[in-house]
This record gives sequence, structure tokens and C-alpha cells, in this order.
Amino acid sequence: MQYLSLCAFLFLSAAMAFEDVIKKYEQHYDIPANLLQAIATVESGKADNGYVQPWPWTVQANGHGYYCATKAQAIALVQHFQSQGLTNIDVGFMQINLKSHPLAFQNLNAAFDQTANIAYAAKFLKGLYDQHKSWAKAVAYYHSTNPVFYKPYITKVYKTLQSLPPQTVSSQGFVRFAAYHQERGVFEPEDVSVSPKKKQIHPSLKVHSYQIKLSPK
Repeated sequence: MQYLSLCAFLFLSAAMAFEDVIKKYEQHYDIPANLLQAIATVESGKADNGYVQPWPWTVQANGHGYYCATKAQAIALVQHFQSQGLTNIDVGFMQINLKSHPLAFQNLNAAFDQTANIAYAAKFLKGLYDQHKSWAKAVAYYHSTNPVFYKPYITKVYKTLQSLPPQTVSSQGFVRFAAYHQERGVFEPEDVSVSPKKKQIHPSLKVHSYQIKLSPK
């Protein structure tokens, strides 16, 4: 019972710290309020005691998602996959793909640092917005440029944004991301130079809990 209480406390503490970092980078890059949190929840959301919050040590590889108990376990798991020759691996709160973004982090320790992970995602998302002048397209292309993948993804992000507690959702987020509804008729990208990029579909917040034993030094 004490162990479960401690886990719940750590989970909620991490969630609060995460939200502070999210708000910081939403303001820094002028991103619609709570949009980063909605994306993170879709990417790495983990349910615990009735709460669904992004989990910092989430790994996605080979079509499967894994919740690791600690940063050390997450790093070891990624190293395990890399030793098998896998490169298409998503990491952290924002599930940054190490293959598509090879220069995002200096090392795996930085990749699983919540501030570094969120900061990179925020910069990448804002870059997509600056390029396409649409938050709907920015969210879509954050996941993939292939409509087969991005259409269900953007719907999931929008629904998640709507489901956030009222006290944490500002009208700014809804107004600025309402482009999803406004642009539905012209959502297909007109720029034919954008080539589809394959990316695995995340398992709809249903991933495997995964723990590995680290061998003693």
C-alpha cells in the first residue's frame, strides 16, 4: 500500500512539473494553450489512479509501446533495441523519433530529460506552423505527412484537448486550434512537393508496461 501511494505521489509530482514546462514552452513559442499537453497525452499518456498524464519514460519501437519505471530502464531499453539494429524509435513525453530527428539530443539521457524533450517538440511544432501557417497541419505533420496516419491522429489530439479539465483550458487554445474544423474542407496539403513519410501509428494510449533488470556493474 505504501509503495502504491509513493508511486501515485511521484506520478502526480511529475505531472505537475511537466505542466509547468509545457506552459513555459507554449508561451515561448506562442503555441495555443494546452496544445502541447494534448499532443503529449496522445503520444505517451499513462493512466494511474484515474489520471491520464504523459509519461516521461515511454518508448515506442517495432510497433509496440513500453512504459518504463525509470529513466535508467528507458535508456537501457532503447539501447537494447538499438543493439538489435532498430532505429525507428520514439522516446519520452513527446515521443520524438530518433531516426527522423538524429540531432535532436546529444545522448539518450538528454532525450529522456523532460525539459529537453518538450523543448525540442515545441520548437519542431512551431516550425511546422511557421511553414504551413496552420495549427491543424502542424499537429498533423508532427505525427506524419501521410493522411492515412495524420487524420485519425489530429482527431485524437483535438478530442484530448477538449477533454482537459476546464480550469486548465483557456479559450485561446480552442480558438486557435479551431482551424481543425475550419480547414476540414481544405485540409489536404496543396504542396505536392511534400512527400509522405511513414510513421507507425501509436497504440491509442494502450501500451505495454515494461520493466527490465539492469545488470549490476
